[in-house]
Amino acid sequence: MHKLLFFLMLFLCISKANSQPLPDSTKAKYSAAKDDIEKGQCLMDYFKHQLLNDTTTKTNILLLKSWFEKQKDITGINYTNLRLAQILENNGDFPGSLNLLFSVLPQFEARKDSFGIQNTYVLITDTYMSSKDYLNAAEFSKKEIAIVQAGNDKALLSRAYNGIACVYGEGNMPDSGMVYAEKAVKMDGELKNYKQLALSTSTLGENYIAAGEYDIALPFLRRTAAYYKQNG
Repeated sequence: MHKLLFFLMLFLCISKANSQPLPDSTKAKYSAAKDDIEKGQCLMDYFKHQLLNDTTTKTNILLLKSWFEKQKDITGINYTNLRLAQILENNGDFPGSLNLLFSVLPQFEARKDSFGIQNTYVLITDTYMSSKDYLNAAEFSKKEIAIVQAGNDKALLSRAYNGIACVYGEGNMPDSGMVYAEKAVKMDGELKNYKQLALSTSTLGENYIAAGEYDIALPFLRRTAAYYKQNG
């Protein structure tokens, strides 16, 4: 009797997951979105609350992808594939992540979904970074910058500049990294975004360390600590 009850409860849970893979609030927001970009932003916000290393996350994402496939919702499938690629990258499956990302990218491009294109570039960059392929990481980070520049969002652009500076710094190409880190520091200073300024000054300092210029790096690292204190 207990076993029968257990399997009945398990069946009900699985059925519920298949029929309603999104929380009601997220589903309502997604349904009300006026275009692909708003749908993508809704899903990416939802994904932020899921831990990449949670054992149930991949299962939930696959259920959500299956649900979108039944709805013939290409936008939902594409954005769910971005999350799946991120999970693969987090688990060290870099080829699997890149294959999925490069299969999704042309679909975003065909629909002129700039948000989807930008996020795909970010994840391709992250995957190349994780695999220590810094040249390809820099190439796609530059593509992201081009997309962000078209959107005229200075805070987002400063983060993109900081991102490519991190790529060059880790890739032992500090001369290039300093150029972008200085742009990020200048922009964050103009915006008085001290939280972001703490990151960009740290990145600039790390690039000077990569160049072996420790005396120049130290003031930037001290400034980073001050910005963290000011923000906190």
